[in-house]
Amino acid sequence: MRFPYSYRKYQKDIIQVIERTLQGGHVVLQSGTGSGKTVCALYPALKLATSNDKKVLYLVRTNSQQRQVIVELRRIGGVFGMGFQGRHSTCLAVRNNPRLREGSPEELMRYCSHRKARTARGEKGGCKYYSNLLNADLKEMEDWAKRKIPTTEQFFGKCKGLGICPYEASKLLIPSAHLVACPYVYFFDYGIRSAFLEWIGVATRDIILIVDEAHNLPEYARDLRSARLTLNSIRLAMREAEKFGDVKVLGAVTVKAFCDVLHDAILHLVADYVEEDDGLLPPNQLEENLMHKLTLTSIQLEALFHNLMSYGEVIRKRREENGKLPTSFIFSLGAFLSFWTSMDASSYVKLVNAGDALGVEGYCLDPSHIGEMVAECHASVHMSGTLEPLVQYRETLGLPESATLATFPSPFPSENRRVLYVEDVTTRYEELRSNEDLLPRLKSHVLNLVESIPRNTVVFFPSHDKLEEFLEVGAAASRPLFVERRGSTQDELMETVDGFKTGSGILFAVMGGRISEGLDFPDKELEMAVLVGIPYPKPTAKQRSLLRYFDLKFGKGWDYAVKAPATRRILQCIGRLIRKRNDVGVAVILDKRARTFQRKIENLIPTKDPVEETKRFFAERELLRNDASHHEMFVGLH
Repeated sequence: MRFPYSYRKYQKDIIQVIERTLQGGHVVLQSGTGSGKTVCALYPALKLATSNDKKVLYLVRTNSQQRQVIVELRRIGGVFGMGFQGRHSTCLAVRNNPRLREGSPEELMRYCSHRKARTARGEKGGCKYYSNLLNADLKEMEDWAKRKIPTTEQFFGKCKGLGICPYEASKLLIPSAHLVACPYVYFFDYGIRSAFLEWIGVATRDIILIVDEAHNLPEYARDLRSARLTLNSIRLAMREAEKFGDVKVLGAVTVKAFCDVLHDAILHLVADYVEEDDGLLPPNQLEENLMHKLTLTSIQLEALFHNLMSYGEVIRKRREENGKLPTSFIFSLGAFLSFWTSMDASSYVKLVNAGDALGVEGYCLDPSHIGEMVAECHASVHMSGTLEPLVQYRETLGLPESATLATFPSPFPSENRRVLYVEDVTTRYEELRSNEDLLPRLKSHVLNLVESIPRNTVVFFPSHDKLEEFLEVGAAASRPLFVERRGSTQDELMETVDGFKTGSGILFAVMGGRISEGLDFPDKELEMAVLVGIPYPKPTAKQRSLLRYFDLKFGKGWDYAVKAPATRRILQCIGRLIRKRNDVGVAVILDKRARTFQRKIENLIPTKDPVEETKRFFAERELLRNDASHHEMFVGLH
């Protein structure tokens, strides 16, 4: 096993920090764009794993990150590793059936288990792909995988060609792998974790955990333990009762009667508590409303929720026996309400939401349960290009105080990038509302930049709503416009990005969206980034609750809940510019509030004329590049 590259600046230092951690500890590591974090973490982790009977579990958010892990594994050489993804991505039955793609992981697991059991018993209604797997030459498959070290996509293609189940085949091969790259959910979701650890054949104490793009983990952990109930899901439960029978769930109260009361209760909460997007509910307001309307005690209400789940389970089994996805909206309704009444007030808030998600939400404020999971591992590495403040990450996730905090800059020349900010504009809501000249001025800056600088440019916006306000600007430009659409699929997104990369185009994207994180635009694929405003979180009831939580727990509400996430989003956008040593680029922030980030953003410069400053920068870089080329030619001739 060898480090597969010539060492870049700082890489030996990064590896040394990780090697010390791997003796049994945790490290929170921020390393600049292009520092090669993936290979710097893999190399020492694999050396330890192969010699000490450990297993490396590399957690990612996106498929592209997972592919990169496998690519680096091949280059290191001498070690078998695999990518692993869920049924939505790798089950042939799901890929071939749009209805199955709508199922939750738990529903698909039950559906799959039922069909596998029928296959094993030789009954009708089994799975032909699983049947083919049972009769396949797994030794030949394993030998091929160890030679090839396939990406998940390549493994899927191989299995599809053989007519065998890629998901189940992966489960059979990963016990022999020293590395498994998989989505966060397989380690951090309690419902999946124990089964997954059994599949990979290792005790938690023998896992070396690597968390990539770790700045996403705190919010991911909150979302994982949060839950929503929308009015639409209540209506679906009513429709289900009409189809399967409107049974009594407590006394004379039927499913539909309860859903009617719940529906009206939530509408009243929307009217009483929502301010713009959402509202904070008193802890027991919904339960009290339901008890009053139904004349029930709290114990009776809990029993009603349990009975909804019991009836929903009957429906799920009935659908399962008929070879259908074991879905029940009545079961989901009962499960949500049981969760709602059991939430710990110190870790959760109860919200009522307006808009597309009209309904109620139990939002988790405290993701420190993650620290308890991580502490069980032999060692862990948490890394990203945008993790500062590192203390916040460690505290928020409940990692031990002994965890190492390490920061390394980008290895690339700082003069290859310039970051400007314009002082005569802002997207601050109050100023936009009081000054009618601001929005036209912002649009003028965007149009002037994309028209005057004919280089591939991404224009980042704080939200999809703000992006849509500027579509007319993109349409007025003379260059092709590509747009990161709300709700686009991964395939649609990559088609948009590929189209943008091929020519001198303009791409409208969202700060904190999929384009701003994890996608590479080397060389001339991206040379200018325009940030329209500062991506401060919207001051919703949810956000105010998070700020209050950080204030009470750490005394740093504004820094942790507002400024830190905005800083990370800005740096992620700027980080798209420089991916290789010879890349050059300019970022222009169209907001005077950028000056408050001068300690976080290297060489941040104010400007009154961003077009001229940008032209000057590229002219200087071209001149330096030509001088370097002439020097190389002169040296070569002599």
